[in-house]
Amino acid sequence: MRFGQCQVNVPKKTIIQILLDEVLNPFYIFQVFSMAVFVWEGYRIYAGCIFILSGISILATIYETRTNNESIRNMAKYVCPI
Repeated sequence: MRFGQCQVNVPKKTIIQILLDEVLNPFYIFQVFSMAVFVWEGYRIYAGCIFILSGISILATIYETRTNNESIRNMAKYVCPI
């Protein structure tokens, strides 16, 4: 073995890292602004709907990202000497 192990290390993101990446997305920043405007104008039900749908979307994205990351990590576990 001249050069050591040949392996691919795929970093595992925590749920907090995925959540921060998702919440800091410009779309969700716009959603927060929209909720603030709707609350300011008295449309609390619309703001609540945006909040609930955004929350469901964020949770679904976290689950999907976590599952995909784990799948990629499992595919990259091949190790061979070089």
